[in-house]
Parts: sequence; C-alpha cells; structure tokens
Amino acid sequence: MKKITTSLVGTILLCLCLMGRQALTAPIITTRCGDGIAQGTEQCDGKDFKGTTCTSLGFSNGNLICQKDCSISRSRCLTDKCQDPKIKATIDDKNACTQDTCDKNTGVVKHTAISVDDGKACTVDKCDPNTGKVTHTEACPAGNTCNANGVCVNKKDVVSVSLGSSSACAVRKDGTVWCWGWNNDGQLGDGTNVNRPFPVQVKGLSDVVMVAAGDDDTCAVLQNGTAWCWGQNNFGQLGDGTTTESLVPVRVLGLDH
Repeated sequence: MKKITTSLVGTILLCLCLMGRQALTAPIITTRCGDGIAQGTEQCDGKDFKGTTCTSLGFSNGNLICQKDCSISRSRCLTDKCQDPKIKATIDDKNACTQDTCDKNTGVVKHTAISVDDGKACTVDKCDPNTGKVTHTEACPAGNTCNANGVCVNKKDVVSVSLGSSSACAVRKDGTVWCWGWNNDGQLGDGTNVNRPFPVQVKGLSDVVMVAAGDDDTCAVLQNGTAWCWGQNNFGQLGDGTTTESLVPVRVLGLDH
C-alpha cells in the first residue's frame, strides 16, 4: 500500500513538471487596445478593422470609425447611395434646363429635360441652359402671325365684318378683333373715346369667332363660348352687372351656367 501511494505521487509530480515546462515554453498572447493590431475581443484597433467595412455591414458606402475602446462606430456609414461622393458629384449636370434626380436605393442618376413646349406649332421653344429662362419665338412666315390655336395665319385675312350705325368691326383669322369709326362711348374697344378712321385692335381679346357692332356698343363671342361686350352701358346692355360704360371688353355674366 505504501509503495503504490509513493508511485502515484511520483507520477502526479512528473505530470505537473511536464505541464509547467510546456507553459513556460508556449507563446504568451496579450491584447492591448491602441497597438494598431485588432485581435482577441477587439473589433478594431487603429486602422485595422479585421476586414470589416460599411459595405460588409449592409450599408451603401462610407467609412467605419475605430473608437478609443477598440469598438466600431458606424456613424459615418451611408444608407443613401446618392450620398456616395462619386455619385453625388454627378447629380448636378450644371444645366438649368434639366431636372436632376437620384434614386437613394440604387444610386441611379437621371437628368430629365424640363418641358418648354407651349403647345403651339407656330413657335420655337427654347430653354437657356445657363439661366433656365424659357422663350417661345414665333416662327411664322412674313406677313403671318400665330393665333390663339398655335397656327400661323395671314394677318390680313378677314373672317367676318359687322357694321354698326356709326362704327364697324372685323374678325381676323388670328382671332383678333379690329374696329373703326365713331367712338364716343368706347364702342371701338381700344381703351379710348377717340374716333378712328382706320382699324384699331380691340384690347384684351383673342380667339374670337364672331363680332357684332351695335349703335354705341359692341359684343364678341370667343371660341370657348364666352361673350364679351364694350361701349355704352346706360341700360346694362354690356351684361356685366353694372350700368357703367366700358372702353375695353368686359365679360357677360351668367351665360356659362
């Protein structure tokens, strides 16, 4: 019994000795935040992020920050792809005539031309890329004009004429009305009481399809179906709800119901 015990004790001592020798010869691994090497439980250390990036963490772009305790901060990671410096630099194309957009999910940049078309076939529509100013230049042949429908018509072509007791009016193809003659009550519609021996354009009217000259007042019908009158109004004949004469056209009320 005494021999067995002694032998067992010796074996245990031998094992402990061998283990101690291995411990002394094995490399000692130490971690220290700030040494520039991310190891152990450190998420990062200096510029060493163990290969982790904003993109690998699911962000569109950006830069990770290694904090003092060697943990990662994602505060500079980008979720909007349009904030990527390379993409952001292409969003504004420096053209005032385009609308610049960027899809934050895909980073796709589009430059869409703004609409400058005024709907008239007789005008040339342009946009200044430096200022964004839109201009509509009439492009009708000499002697023609652009009417309210956007069509080039001969300025001298008369559609109809109406004779009053002391004045007359004509409708031209361009939709304008021209009157001449006696103008004591403003029946010529040019904003004055001056008699005219030659046609003057009635102010404020376009797209006219018919005109009727009376004794001291005149009325016109527009393509949109509205009626407009001007001149004497002592009995309310202008239909604007007053008895005040008008030197320019006023809209007749109550006909569009």
